[in-house]
Amino acid sequence: MKKLFLALLCLLLIISVVSCNDTSNTNTPDTNDTNNTNDTTNSQPDENTPTQKIDPYKVIIEKYEELLTCKKNNTAIPEASETASSATKAVYELAKKCRTPLDMGYAKKDINGDGTNELIFTESTLDIVAIFTVKNGKVAPLITREDINFLIWLDENGLIRMRQFIMEGQYITARKYLVYEISDGNLKERIAIGCDAMEQGDWHKLEGDQKISVSKEEWDALYSQYDICPLAWDEREYTKNYAGLTVASFFEAATPEVTSYMLTSIIKDDRVEISSVSTESVSFTMFYSKYSESDLIFETEITASALHNDGKYLFDNGTVKGSIEFGRDSVWVNIDESTNEHIDCRSYLFDYMRSN
Repeated sequence: MKKLFLALLCLLLIISVVSCNDTSNTNTPDTNDTNNTNDTTNSQPDENTPTQKIDPYKVIIEKYEELLTCKKNNTAIPEASETASSATKAVYELAKKCRTPLDMGYAKKDINGDGTNELIFTESTLDIVAIFTVKNGKVAPLITREDINFLIWLDENGLIRMRQFIMEGQYITARKYLVYEISDGNLKERIAIGCDAMEQGDWHKLEGDQKISVSKEEWDALYSQYDICPLAWDEREYTKNYAGLTVASFFEAATPEVTSYMLTSIIKDDRVEISSVSTESVSFTMFYSKYSESDLIFETEITASALHNDGKYLFDNGTVKGSIEFGRDSVWVNIDESTNEHIDCRSYLFDYMRSN
């Protein structure tokens, strides 16, 4: 009887030990427990874990900046490797042809509203030198400026416009006008027309290298769809006012100096005269003419002192309010508010520097 009692006591002790072990196991973290504080599902991402989509243009922008620095320092630009992408090869060629490396910048803009930003390389005057897009997951050039006789400009409707002067020696012998849209990562022509140097004859449409003669009336109708600039506007002014580009410069902004600026593309006496410059401000006078479809209707002078603020110079003389931006040998005057009905609120370009 005594042995039976001892056996039962031992059995109770064993059950007690097993029970304690099971209880301790319920406090051990379970890797499948969604409330587990060690579960990496709900933890903060590691600093090396990408949290945003990688910019597809980063490498191209950095390469162009590197090559522009070579140009700025008068260092020879090497040849691109034979295995380089088409975008990289295009950037090498752009750098070789660059006229104003210190004046270059870039913008990213979804031009046609398809959800993909395009990359735009441009001078501060908004002389666009190239537009890139992403096609089949790779960066590809859409259009590049072959030489200074090309003008590429943008509108507010997702279209890319181009004008080309055809040169023979130092003389313009013909002109081309083209309007493109972006379709599936490619340029698609909407309008392609040409004429002689003075726009007085040889009216034709373009299909590849082929010229198709058209009447003057048909040509004029097509040209009117290309030339949407208001009277006395420059195409680059249209881009500035309507395309919505925010341009980042590759290098430091130009330093203002006492001088005068004019606009080379429009025959009129509008100009900006910088009368004084300091580290905090610039004083200027803008001679402004407003045109109607037939006659000059208003001439005025806008005089103001602009205070330096975040790369721009801001002014408010009680009649007009806006900013002035300096490029290399150029200036933009941006009028944001005006109490004078004859002074239009828009951006004005002056792209030629002359001494006072």
